[in-house]
Amino acid sequence: MVKDLIRKHNDVVEARYGMNKTQAKIVALVLSKVSASDEPDKLYELSLSELLKITGENNGTALKRATKDLLRKVLEITLPDGDFLQTNFFTTIKYKKDDSCVLFQIPIDLKPYYLNIFKNGNYTKYTLENIMQLNSYYSIRIYELCKRFSDNGWRQDTIETLKTLMEIKKGAYPRYNNFKTKILEVARKEINAKTDLLIRYRELKTGRSVTSIKFYIKDNPNFGKSKHVVQTGNISDKAKKSADKTLIEDELFQATFSRIESKFKNEDKQIQEHFLHLGRQDLFLKEESAKYERTIVLYAEKYHSEDHKILLGLE
Repeated sequence: MVKDLIRKHNDVVEARYGMNKTQAKIVALVLSKVSASDEPDKLYELSLSELLKITGENNGTALKRATKDLLRKVLEITLPDGDFLQTNFFTTIKYKKDDSCVLFQIPIDLKPYYLNIFKNGNYTKYTLENIMQLNSYYSIRIYELCKRFSDNGWRQDTIETLKTLMEIKKGAYPRYNNFKTKILEVARKEINAKTDLLIRYRELKTGRSVTSIKFYIKDNPNFGKSKHVVQTGNISDKAKKSADKTLIEDELFQATFSRIESKFKNEDKQIQEHFLHLGRQDLFLKEESAKYERTIVLYAEKYHSEDHKILLGLE
């Protein structure tokens, strides 16, 4: 089950919607059951025990509250022809009287986004285990947004775009530091410790204000090496040590990033961008101007080494 593959059309990945973590995991679990050969009116059947295990809910009553509210959630998609679609994730959700299973029906307007994607390849895919232990809807959402561009190695969004995609209410987190602490940092730490991605981000400013975020994305080499205890949502001691190590290294990487950004803040913007670009070869910095006395090349997997800390003035 945890290895089940989820495929989302990229228009759905980039759609506007909001929900909680339980609802996001329900949607993901249903989508993991979709096959290219499915009939448009197929009902997707999931056992109650399976749903409780994935969502972490304690009982069917709590699950029913989550699905009832899920039916009210609106998904907004800008179509290729410019039309604007508003729909729900499910038309109906039906519980069997013996509480053995739950039946989900996907709206007809959404079926092309889940069935036809196998033909054109315009979709993002990941395994269910990547989001099972994420404790924030925003972590799940940012994971999906970054996963779409994992082959490119980066994506860039304005702060307002991110808030819109995650349907954060207007006026919420008016100060960037609050948005960073409550949304970005929580997501970064969770994603890096619990998924197949490692993400970092750069704050882009207009004047003195942070107006955009550039995410740098790479594969997490430690993902899958430690077994997670899914039933309780906790991790084993071995997995915890691995996660703690990832977080310690990640914090240093983020500090290193800020240090280098400050070091070259007075340089030409184009040159600075070259220096701060995270390449496909895992280079954190790459010198492209002969005027610098020596090349500073920092590999992501070595950024915690003593030599690099001294080189970058972190010691």
